[in-house]
Amino acid sequence: MDYKTLAERIDEATEALEMLAGGESGMLPDGTDADSIANLLSSVQYLVQLVEDETGKRFTRCDDRHFEDFAATMFSTAEKTDARRGE
Repeated sequence: MDYKTLAERIDEATEALEMLAGGESGMLPDGTDADSIANLLSSVQYLVQLVEDETGKRFTRCDDRHFEDFAATMFSTAEKTDARRGE
């Protein structure tokens, strides 16, 4: 799965969780249980902590520019590392 598709799926999951929080579970895929929701939230939390640690900002205070800069920096660092390794 590419990251664009993953982002779309996360948006869908967010919408489904918003509906669940309001008492409606109709958008959740069949078989979704509390453990699967908890695992998703744990994974998202880990990702959020990574972004917060790397940007030095609270994730909820970042805007699209911060995310774009963060992603560009990660790719730039990876390119430099790959170049040093001859990849």
